[in-house]
Amino acid sequence: MEHRVGHRSRCRLSVVLRLRDGRSIVGEILDISAGGAFIRIIDPAATPRGLLKLEFQMPDARHCEWWSLVVRESLDGIGVMFDQRHNETAACRMRPRTDASAHTLRA
Repeated sequence: MEHRVGHRSRCRLSVVLRLRDGRSIVGEILDISAGGAFIRIIDPAATPRGLLKLEFQMPDARHCEWWSLVVRESLDGIGVMFDQRHNETAACRMRPRTDASAHTLRA
């Protein structure tokens, strides 16, 4: 069962899900909290499982990357929990965009 830490905030942020096997899936974050997010998957046939990296751009233009674990699947999308173990090892942190090759995501 999905358990959220903190208040859920509704949003509409485009996101790219980077899977460990190298595939990428496009989605949209519909709500987010301190502990996770709910993501609508654009192509329902491509529903990811397990550990993945979320890449998205905040409204203030910060490029964000968060390792996450899929904890719930539904017809509407997936629920993910942010993986603090991977994020604390500096593998992924919220940081300003620095490379021009990064995907442009709408907020």
